[in-house]
Amino acid sequence: MKKIFAALEGGSIESQKKKKMTVTVICATIILIAVLFLTFLIAQGVALIKDKTAGSEGEGGGDGAGGGANAGYVAVEIADGQLHSGSLVLVNADNEYVFEDNPEVVSFPTTNRIYGLRDGSLKVNPTALSAFNELMTATYAAVPNANVVVREAYRSFEDQAAKHEKNPNDALPAGYSDFHTGMSFELQDGDAWVFINDKSLNGKYDWLYENAHKYGFIVRYPDNIPASDTGNNAGKDFASITGVSDFSYVFRYVGIAHATYIYNNELCLEEYLELLEENYNFGTALSVKGGDGKTYEVYYTTADDAGEIQVPSKYAYEISGNNKSGYIVTVNKSKTVKNTQ
Repeated sequence: MKKIFAALEGGSIESQKKKKMTVTVICATIILIAVLFLTFLIAQGVALIKDKTAGSEGEGGGDGAGGGANAGYVAVEIADGQLHSGSLVLVNADNEYVFEDNPEVVSFPTTNRIYGLRDGSLKVNPTALSAFNELMTATYAAVPNANVVVREAYRSFEDQAAKHEKNPNDALPAGYSDFHTGMSFELQDGDAWVFINDKSLNGKYDWLYENAHKYGFIVRYPDNIPASDTGNNAGKDFASITGVSDFSYVFRYVGIAHATYIYNNELCLEEYLELLEENYNFGTALSVKGGDGKTYEVYYTTADDAGEIQVPSKYAYEISGNNKSGYIVTVNKSKTVKNTQ
């Protein structure tokens, strides 16, 4: 800088001052540009390192299923039989239950059970049983003189075949009953010995119908909604969708996130699964605030050619087949874990 100023000697003092000021400004500008450029290069380098780290650990981008190209997700393998198992398998006249791909059913508890059983030999899906026990504990605490009796639960292939042979117009063929899942419960009142939705009970179990979703249960075969109803679903014919009518005393376990959404939107299981498949694929998850106060994300996906699907890398999740074409991933955004490939 001194050499530059020395070269500017000559002329009036005022002229020299102007020349020195001009050179100073030019040099300062050059230095500033150099600093900014160096800062830019450093920032780019840091961002590149972060991207590589996120890519290797599967935790970059957003946390939800909309976080970008698999950002925040890892691939897990899916066994072939998993398509036919889980709390969201659909079993109806068009979708046969696959017994060999599902867990063994268990007996109801013989002690510390506050509800009744029509038959002590009844069996049930173990996951559904745990949730049902919690639901019954809450029901007996909230409903005066509650006396719930489980009339039907799991049905074997042989059980259903016998029912269908005896009454083919009212019982589905063996293999096509939702009771095969062990997650459906047909409920009666043990005092009047009528189904819990019977008008003679004068709404005794209204609490159960209004709160079952908080424990993961839906009404498997809802009553049709009258045309006089003031809601958006007035006149809705559920029987035409489920293929079953007059069975609104059957409660089915599906999980809290799904039960909450189904309850709040007046859907049946068939409608809900179709909604997920058509609108909430991986990358566009359905966000649900569950009846338990937790936040969930739900999305439908199919296994790729390698038999893998994407799951979150840092949140607890569950996978259920829909017994048709794909899988439903339920992400518990309120529970952080570490998932790896």
